[in-house]
Amino acid sequence: MSRDEAGLHRHRIHSATTYQQLDVIHRGERWAFGGASIGLVVVLLLRVLASWCFMPDPFVSGCILVLAGLFGAWQGGMVGLTRENDKLAPCHHELE
Repeated sequence: MSRDEAGLHRHRIHSATTYQQLDVIHRGERWAFGGASIGLVVVLLLRVLASWCFMPDPFVSGCILVLAGLFGAWQGGMVGLTRENDKLAPCHHELE
């Protein structure tokens, strides 16, 4: 990886891929965990409040968890597209 992509191409050195330069995968994983955690809280609240509202069956609870996790992964991927990979921070002086 270099700030001079044309120089890498001139010297026939493979450059880093987009996924290596950006933080898509890492943020997607973190936000998927956060989304699933929020889904779990929603399912638990529905179970606690079962006397006042409907009680979801296990299939609906699982769907809520999966959809919340997928939504979190999607959001994290979108945020990761705007951020540089965290593992590159110690190497900034070498990239220049």
